[in-house]
Amino acid sequence: MTNIAGGHMRDPATVKAFARFVPLGRIASTDEIQGLALFLASPAASYVTGSQIVIDGGVLLGLAD
Repeated sequence: MTNIAGGHMRDPATVKAFARFVPLGRIASTDEIQGLALFLASPAASYVTGSQIVIDGGVLLGLAD
């Protein structure tokens, strides 16, 4: 976990509350995000512009009832 949101995501109760809205049932680790960050910072992404690449565990898809 990072210090985003003032470190509140280190509180297990907060993590559990947020994870309820993620179809994968958990919050991403920094290891799961670093690959995309490294790609975007590399020469391999030199022609990538104006894109949205979502890493959200399916949140945008919504939860099934």
